[in-house]
Amino acid sequence: MHLGGRGSVFGSKFLTCINRCAFVDEDMDKATFLANLRRCASKAHEKALHVVTEELRPPFHYYVLLNRSYDGNPLVPGEHFIPDLKAHGSEILGPMSDEKSVELLWRDGMVPEWINVTLHSSGTGGTFFQLRCCGRFTPNEKFLYHLNEGYPPFHLFGPIQPPDWVSVEQSGRFNLHWHLKPTNPPH
Repeated sequence: MHLGGRGSVFGSKFLTCINRCAFVDEDMDKATFLANLRRCASKAHEKALHVVTEELRPPFHYYVLLNRSYDGNPLVPGEHFIPDLKAHGSEILGPMSDEKSVELLWRDGMVPEWINVTLHSSGTGGTFFQLRCCGRFTPNEKFLYHLNEGYPPFHLFGPIQPPDWVSVEQSGRFNLHWHLKPTNPPH
């Protein structure tokens, strides 16, 4: 059963309450957007250190996965598509620094409505995250998801866990790279 969003059994107001949980009328400035990315990545790094076997050394790098939302519904006032980013389709860009990620995603005060942050891999070049981005951009924080987490529009996902992993106590720490194909090694 689909609980929130356009066309759901509860409608978009339910989704707004659950995912946004607060309403503010300020625009997202670039410095705040960068600070929120850094805070979310630091929190993801901190949490992962307790469950993976790798050291997860700095610097942090990012793969940006564009247009990961379902965008078949009409835009509402305050939502926008960025044509040059939409043209990339679901292309993966990077790796890039946090500053370059922000340069790509912050567009004249508009940012993706949500960005899921997942620790992906680590190696001699640092620690790598995936940024899975909504294709809808907004200049208004009231449209951003994950306000209650403290670093909107970013949402922290832990590292990708093996299917049979239960907990550190039951299963021990796991190798962060378990999900990578041999042809796609960590960096």
